[in-house]
Amino acid sequence: MIGTLRLLRQEVPSYSFSIASLEDHVSRVKRDLTRKRLRTMKGEPLYPFKDLLRGINSTRMPLKRAQHETSTLLDLYAEPLSTYARRGLPAKITA
Repeated sequence: MIGTLRLLRQEVPSYSFSIASLEDHVSRVKRDLTRKRLRTMKGEPLYPFKDLLRGINSTRMPLKRAQHETSTLLDLYAEPLSTYARRGLPAKITA
């Protein structure tokens, strides 16, 4: 790990790298934040998220659609076929 740290310092000299515990990291972040005024936003930050619906900030529609399609396929095909596999095919079904 020390070798990685040395390499990072050589390759990216504009940044400071160190190994620290979680407590050290949190205290440094808090210290640095007290020196800066953070920008605040009002409203929903939609500009970088084109597929984000208003009021549903944690769900993206393409992912929701894909999940619905997968669930439908499972309901229509996989679950009935697994039932047949467990119990055997009904006599009326022919290939």
